[in-house]
Amino acid sequence: MIATTFKFADLGDEAKLRAIDWYREGVSNDWEPSFEFVGKCFELLGIDFDVSTDVRYSLGYCQGDGAVFSGTWYAKNVNLGELMEYAPRDDVIHNIGARLMAVVLKYPDGECGIHTRSTGPGLPYQYVNDAFTGRCDSDGQHVDMDDETYIALHSITGMLNGWVYNYVREDLEHQTSNESCIAGIESMDYDFDEDGKPV
Repeated sequence: MIATTFKFADLGDEAKLRAIDWYREGVSNDWEPSFEFVGKCFELLGIDFDVSTDVRYSLGYCQGDGAVFSGTWYAKNVNLGELMEYAPRDDVIHNIGARLMAVVLKYPDGECGIHTRSTGPGLPYQYVNDAFTGRCDSDGQHVDMDDETYIALHSITGMLNGWVYNYVREDLEHQTSNESCIAGIESMDYDFDEDGKPV
């Protein structure tokens, strides 16, 4: 006897939910975020880093969740206008860019390392390298970063840390949403039994 197979659209409601759950599990196991958007935004913020090695994240939906990164910031590479065009609806990244521009105006040749790290579950922290190249004084010596600028960069780094984490989390939520799972099932043209199990 030949078993009857069904396309997703022909399944009953409960069978459709089982099919979606099956597909979602596969997506969750294989999912890796695309960091192309993050990498471009960092570039326009003047931050140089390797997105494939310098970003780490955890999405267990628990206290230890978070994202960390490390890179080098160059004031001369900040391009706020292009950033606004590239990410026109991202108010958080616009705010970060505007805050960095305030530092650029003060130290147009500034550069320093900015990083986030984790000291344990639920304890991410950020820091700015003490070594900072800013404008030169009348003797040609580099001016140290003042306390106000250090605090500003420290705050900006923390904002970036949260922004990266939210981006990663939202990407996973989108990829595993019912709508995305249904689109994936239908594009792959899977066959199911009447209970929604793949055949």
